Amino acid sequence: MYVQAGNFVREEILSAFIRLVAHTPELQAYTTSKLYLALKADISQESLTLAATWILGEYCEVILQGGIVDDDQNVMVRPRSHVDIYQEITFLS
Repeated sequence: MYVQAGNFVREEILSAFIRLVAHTPELQAYTTSKLYLALKADISQESLTLAATWILGEYCEVILQGGIVDDDQNVMVRPRSHVDIYQEITFLS
């Protein structure tokens, strides 16, 4: 996913990725979980941060209700954790 690409993802690729997730309900929970974890690990990559911010904004209820599957275990996400990420992004902007 974007974690490997760093800051080298072109805007049209980023846009296509977001459209793909938006139009493919089967990807929404998985992508939201993975982007949430990636964003918690590293918010320095602009493309990752842009994609994750949009996806989390649209589908945060998926991880708030069902949690995140991480290393074969379900981890619950508190609403405050979600807000903390946005505050950190805003602070760095």
